[in-house]
Amino acid sequence: MGFEALHHVVLVVENLAEAETFYCELFKMDVRFREGERDGDYGRVPDHPDWETAVADGVTPAMSFLGNGALSLALAASDDPVEGGRVDHLAFQVNESFFDSFSDRARSLGCAVDERETTAFVTDRYGMEWELKTSSPPPTCPFEEI
Repeated sequence: MGFEALHHVVLVVENLAEAETFYCELFKMDVRFREGERDGDYGRVPDHPDWETAVADGVTPAMSFLGNGALSLALAASDDPVEGGRVDHLAFQVNESFFDSFSDRARSLGCAVDERETTAFVTDRYGMEWELKTSSPPPTCPFEEI
C-alpha cells in the first residue's frame, strides 16, 4: 500500500532538555517517552523524572520522543555542535485552528515566520525550517508562478 503517514522525524540537537522544552511549547506537544543510558545500559527513562532529575540519577540523555496527535518528533542528543539542524525542512498539513495560533506562538519564541494564505514557513532557533499548510497535500504549490 505504500506510505500512509509520517511516523516520526528525528532531529539532532545539542541540548536535549532545552530542545525538548522548546519543541513541546512550539508545537503544543507532550513528552511520549525518553531514552537514555545508565551504567552502560540503554533504555527508557521512567515517566516521571525530568531530565535534570534523571541526570542526577546517573542517566545520560539520548533521545526524547514528543507528540501531538499523529505527529511524533524525536530529538536525539549530540555532543557535537549542530548548526542549521540535521534535516532540511519538514512540511505538515494542519487544521486551521492550529495554523491560526502557530505563527504567533512561533514569533513569541523568537522564530522567523513567513506566512502566506494557507502556508507558514517557520525557521526556529535551531535553524530548522517547518512548513505548515492548511491546503491539500502535495502537489499543491504555495507559490505564484514566476
